[in-house]
Amino acid sequence: MNKKGKFISFEGIDGAGKSIHLNWAKNWLIQKKINVIVVREPGSTPLGENLRELLFHETMRPLTETLLMFSARHELVEKIIKPALNQGEWVISDRFVDASYAYQGGGREIPLEIIDWLKNKTLNGIIPDLTFLFTTSVSTAEKRRQKLEVNKLGLDRFEKEDNQFFNKVHNAYLECQKREPQRIININAERDIKFIREELTKWLEFQVG
Repeated sequence: MNKKGKFISFEGIDGAGKSIHLNWAKNWLIQKKINVIVVREPGSTPLGENLRELLFHETMRPLTETLLMFSARHELVEKIIKPALNQGEWVISDRFVDASYAYQGGGREIPLEIIDWLKNKTLNGIIPDLTFLFTTSVSTAEKRRQKLEVNKLGLDRFEKEDNQFFNKVHNAYLECQKREPQRIININAERDIKFIREELTKWLEFQVG
């Protein structure tokens, strides 16, 4: 029987810089001879990608947004994440359930009791073994998002939100980290990439064992 794989998620407000480290982590694990797949939220399944288009570009009520996020997440868990982990593969996810506590709970002010209920009903107990929370000032993140716009990469509905919204998201992420400090590791994303990756390496080596 295959040893169960590990599940690692990358979190942070838009512009925190997590994405540039995600593929690096994948390549680091591959060099360690570990089978690893990368998924993104919302997305990575046919339904999830369709919901991603709606979520990122259509105006909707906060609760509608929350329900669609969990619908996409449930598909991702059942069709990709759970089967991969059971086969001994590692999974790296660009966001997971902590994002709903931050964006929908903090940013949209959806009661946490609703998010807790949806989490318990849809995830089947699947929670990351390790979460990297990339933290940076809201102003630094805003400058990074502006660069995307200047480079014609375009901004989605979330990236266009104002700093008041991102302050709430940032604070909600920090509350998540306080609740689960052993799982959620706060990575200071204001530092040079070299130092960030040295810290990531330390935590990844601990997971590899």
